[in-house]
Amino acid sequence: MNPAFKLASPMDVAALYMVAVAKIDGEMSKEQKEKILSLFNSEFHLTMKEATDLLRSSTHLLGHTSDVYDKPHKVIERCIDKVTKEQAASICYIVDEVANVEGEPTAQQRKLVTEIKNVCPQEAAGKW
Repeated sequence: MNPAFKLASPMDVAALYMVAVAKIDGEMSKEQKEKILSLFNSEFHLTMKEATDLLRSSTHLLGHTSDVYDKPHKVIERCIDKVTKEQAASICYIVDEVANVEGEPTAQQRKLVTEIKNVCPQEAAGKW
């Protein structure tokens, strides 16, 4: 099974989604990278080192597959029962933030963000 489909932590799933949105049109820009690190800090309450490590591991995981773009529902499948309502709302917010870093999102970004939002549980229960 693809390692991207084995994530058991909602935070890891959210991080991979953010990186996927940033990289769907090619390489991640400096602005996207800074935004993701900032969101890791503000949303996940990570230190800069933890945020950098999470970005690195998410980028590495995404680098091995394009399946995340084709099947975003498979990424969250293993931990869907652990995702709280607040986390689902946060995932929707942060992927939007990443998509809008450089202005209007591209068509591919919009499509992926919509697919990610559609797989996030609408009813769940807590914070990160």
